Amino acid sequence: MHSFAIRGDKSDIVSEEELQFLRESSSYSLTIELNFLGNSAAFRSLLKKGYIIIENTPVCKVSVPYHSDFEYPLEWRNKRSFSLIKEGLCKYLKSVELLYKSNLTTCVSANLLSALSRAVSAGASLEIFSFNYTRFPDLGINLNIPVHYMHGSCEGGKIIIGTRDDLSIEKDYDFLQKAMDPYFRPPGLVKSLREADEVIFFGHSLGENDKQYFTSFFRHSASFDSQQSKDITIFTYDQTSEDDIKRSLNNMTDGKLSVLFSNNNLEFIKTANITEDQKILLGFLLKHETDERFASGIVGKLVNKS
Repeated sequence: MHSFAIRGDKSDIVSEEELQFLRESSSYSLTIELNFLGNSAAFRSLLKKGYIIIENTPVCKVSVPYHSDFEYPLEWRNKRSFSLIKEGLCKYLKSVELLYKSNLTTCVSANLLSALSRAVSAGASLEIFSFNYTRFPDLGINLNIPVHYMHGSCEGGKIIIGTRDDLSIEKDYDFLQKAMDPYFRPPGLVKSLREADEVIFFGHSLGENDKQYFTSFFRHSASFDSQQSKDITIFTYDQTSEDDIKRSLNNMTDGKLSVLFSNNNLEFIKTANITEDQKILLGFLLKHETDERFASGIVGKLVNKS
């Protein structure tokens, strides 16, 4: 989206001749003679682009799903398309959420939440900031941890998608920026990062699109003047994703990745093959879970799975 907003071809995919054809159509669903329309170059072109659909019925029926939209200018249609993308994504995620059945006993994230919920029960203070749109699965435990959805949730019916803030995006396309969404009300992640003693990232790329939430935190943590050392644990998939995150951290700290490591207790744990990092994971769990048998049991399950 960002690349399109900055450098993309902004010309209308529908030509003037095609727009004229659509505007002259009198209804959303037309029963017509295909032999007649087949001679129309505009009809054939729109059919190829998917704006016109031929329904396989006894009487040839042609549908123009978004017929009325073409009465409006390109800028309006672009916003309308973006809205339909969000609606479609939310609908898809809801369907997957209902169908998806995972074995939570060997799921790294579920076991991590289970351990952290026990730490909260023992008096630890914890909050979760989720960048996903789907709710947490039923883990069979009292999670008892506040969950903040950074970009809304499908359950709430309003989700935020888009690109990062950028002054280079012209006003007709700045609706692609997350912050321009009328429902954009992100929780106070930046403040919580600054005040936390420990920060855990799970499954987040820390990439370009969300770096506005994290840059100040990592830049301060890599400052030579920083007086506070933090425990930072990053759960990622494999060595490739770890390398990508390190590059992103190096960028956010203005080339001070080494200082970030030196100032803080920064650890990576790769979930693709827990065997490689099982000692780090066990140490992480023991720090939050006083029951060594419980922590060792989690590591054992995950190692056997991998």
